[in-house]
Amino acid sequence: MVKATAQIIGIEQVHNVLNGLPKRLNKQLLGQACRAVAKYTLNDARRNVEPYSKFAPKQVKVWALTRSRKAGVWVGWNKKQANLDYKQHQGDRSKAMWALLSGRWLEYGSTGIGRSGRFKNVKYHALQPVGWFRRAVDTNISRTEKDFKDILHKKINIFLDKWITKHGW
Repeated sequence: MVKATAQIIGIEQVHNVLNGLPKRLNKQLLGQACRAVAKYTLNDARRNVEPYSKFAPKQVKVWALTRSRKAGVWVGWNKKQANLDYKQHQGDRSKAMWALLSGRWLEYGSTGIGRSGRFKNVKYHALQPVGWFRRAVDTNISRTEKDFKDILHKKINIFLDKWITKHGW
């Protein structure tokens, strides 16, 4: 069995290797590598928000940018999961609202004054921001950038091995 490898040293080599592949495979490999390195931020974000909310950690997700022409992923708030948690606790308004908006309130804080609808000018408990998501991104950005090249290298080599095994050299 012949084993092919692609060695990536710098950003120019990354561009050369990816430009040599078909666009569909290029996008697929980039998406896989992005999802792999996004898990650092995902795990840290979940760990940062756990002490404050039982709803928010399961609402933080990694998903692919499917409608974009470029490959990539997004670590962020999953509205579908938040809505499911909201519906589950509709009998208790405070739990329902916390399930729906706890991650946002914990990230940005709240003023303590209602601003819309029947809650306009109603006073409630103000929250100080804890910045759980910003901390996760800031602490993992250098690790993500450093490991992206290595993970992309592994993904390309795995693809080449599978392709050569299937189609021959």
